[in-house]
Amino acid sequence: MTEQKIKLLFDESFDQERGLIACLEEIGGIPDVKQIVGMVDLHLKRNTENPSSVAIATDQTLIPKLSSVAQNCGMALTRTNLSRADVTEDNLDRFFGLMRAEDDQIMRRPEISMEDIRQAVCFGATSVIDRYGLTAQALDNIEFRGVIGEPELLPWKTLNRLVPRFSLDRGRYGFGVIPAGNHFLEIQYIDQIIDAEACRHYGLCEGGVTIMIHSDGGLISDDIGNLYGNRTTSVGLIKMIYTLRKALLHLRDWKGPGNWQEKRQYYFGRDKYIQISPDTYEGRRFLEAKRLSMNAGYASRLSTIGRIKNLLARTFSSKATELELLCDFSHNSIFQETIQNQPMWIHRHNACRVTPGQLVFLPGYCNTSSYVCLGDSGAENFLNTMDHGAGKTIDRFKKKDLCRQLENGSVTRSYSNQAPEPKLVPHWSDEGIDKVIEVLTHNRIIKPIARLKPMAGYRYIWKGRLARAREKMTTG
Repeated sequence: MTEQKIKLLFDESFDQERGLIACLEEIGGIPDVKQIVGMVDLHLKRNTENPSSVAIATDQTLIPKLSSVAQNCGMALTRTNLSRADVTEDNLDRFFGLMRAEDDQIMRRPEISMEDIRQAVCFGATSVIDRYGLTAQALDNIEFRGVIGEPELLPWKTLNRLVPRFSLDRGRYGFGVIPAGNHFLEIQYIDQIIDAEACRHYGLCEGGVTIMIHSDGGLISDDIGNLYGNRTTSVGLIKMIYTLRKALLHLRDWKGPGNWQEKRQYYFGRDKYIQISPDTYEGRRFLEAKRLSMNAGYASRLSTIGRIKNLLARTFSSKATELELLCDFSHNSIFQETIQNQPMWIHRHNACRVTPGQLVFLPGYCNTSSYVCLGDSGAENFLNTMDHGAGKTIDRFKKKDLCRQLENGSVTRSYSNQAPEPKLVPHWSDEGIDKVIEVLTHNRIIKPIARLKPMAGYRYIWKGRLARAREKMTTG
């Protein structure tokens, strides 16, 4: 019965992932789990609680551990009016130098206030439109128009019963910044037009410059995820602190002994995959907290896009620059969706929601191609889901010597806040990402319309306030 629940797009992942099948079978053994779809890039990721690149459908319950602790980690793709020839090394150095300085300022003394953060978690992407001179049209290209549920400004008392004020204050630091890890900002050019008609519709032309970002809701999303579940990604002292903070938060919303029993089961229980009923008081409270976390992600990414728009204008001061958001979507989420006429809860972990005709994209690595795509008619057969990237598949192809470093001298200029000069990263061939595209296309989940080549990338190495204070003390 468990095997009937599991659908794999590409089973070669089991060659090097010994514990993967056992993990999927364990999840499949949960009675309320109806279907598991393992995408092409399926793998076990370090410090996560379930496989990466997977979509899992349940019938009547929510299982937080089947998605990431940081809800609405996601990606966005923008189109500029620049050409490849416009983007020189000097321009790249200037652009990322400006971004690095601005990021440092945001980390030291963020400009956004607590009221701004309240607006962000309540209204999502809408809350940052005016701040960056963006148009409301940008919302049309964001998943759910950048806000989950009915927009409503929650009173502070109500909001703080869901999210501690400390979490909201922490979220000011790094809001709109591309964090480290596997998050990135990448400047690319369009190397190949695959579907000319679709590309014309989206204003994509050969040699045109796009900018792709991968980021999350910052510390707000991470905090909410840890406070609403029996997560095991935190250990030691950090886990002890979160346990205390959870107790303080949930006791603040005390509704009697019966409610406390429910809280204890959901957030402090020992069952590996605790199931939350969305129809109970605590289930509705969990969904409301998750909604606020998702909204923080949409607002933070659109803030990044607004900042990029302004920095492009400063970098290319002699040219009127344009920046259009083409699409923005999450890849860590829990949504109730109707698929093949059946309502179900879809838990996605490092996997993107896709529907026919919707613009999506598949990133490679910083030294391989990426692809712009449209959702295809077969997506519904795979829980309307696609991979959020091809990194693990590329690694497997490298390990098997199925791809190679290119000898044409092409490189990506890799920037960070830790070094004044970029690293030059040689490009590799595309067999790995092309395999992911091949499988997704064969199953009619997506249709590629353009191929992108990277020119430069950037990420900010996060340092918490304690680490920065320690640095300041040691440097005088």
